[in-house]
Amino acid sequence: MWRENVDPAIRNYLEALINSTKSNRGAIELSENKGNAQIWVALSILYKQTFNLDQRIKYIEKLLKDILQEINSLKDKEGISLKTSKKK
Repeated sequence: MWRENVDPAIRNYLEALINSTKSNRGAIELSENKGNAQIWVALSILYKQTFNLDQRIKYIEKLLKDILQEINSLKDKEGISLKTSKKK
């Protein structure tokens, strides 16, 4: 089988992606070109994962930005500076 010749570093990912397309088997079976349909389903699954990760990253970045602003605000109220001193 061709999949056995795939680089071992990615083989498990390939198998997982192929298995994840099985939940859409009905749609794939209705296609004239089942191989292309499976590839498009796999691509859609990867896109969804990428989109979800991007949303999570944006959420975490906003949280960190808000936390840093709050820390800076509290330090300003206390008169503490976050500026780094220059080394001589």
